[in-house]
Amino acid sequence: MAGVEQIIETRELKTTHLNQERKANKIHPTFSFRYDDRADSALVLLVQPQEGLIVHYIDDHIGFLHEENSLEIVGLRIDAFARKFLPANQNVQHLWLDIKHDKVSDFGQLTVMFERIQPQVIQEVVRATWKMLGEQGSELASLVGISR
Repeated sequence: MAGVEQIIETRELKTTHLNQERKANKIHPTFSFRYDDRADSALVLLVQPQEGLIVHYIDDHIGFLHEENSLEIVGLRIDAFARKFLPANQNVQHLWLDIKHDKVSDFGQLTVMFERIQPQVIQEVVRATWKMLGEQGSELASLVGISR
């Protein structure tokens, strides 16, 4: 990030929990995608955090979410998600627009539809970011089923 000095180096962030999750949950991963439309930020949680989280930005909009003390990566944060990230990543944008524009008659139907498509959204978000995230990005990609 321009003008921001990192407190820790990216290489110091750990992927032990990601690797353990990959080995333990090959069939039913417990991923979570959350979007805050007021802040225009998306959170992708791939591992359930055990302590407070910090964002370690890789660029102006994308960063690893990691546990404060253990430095274990648990996911990603993407700022300017709808404004910048989606237009630059057509596969994610297509899935996102399908969710937003599908004819949904009630909240229950929206919830079921989002639960069905959420793993695809997460996979496409990781696919769009993993190469810029370095070695740790490769670990995220592997966890969501993207070949290195």
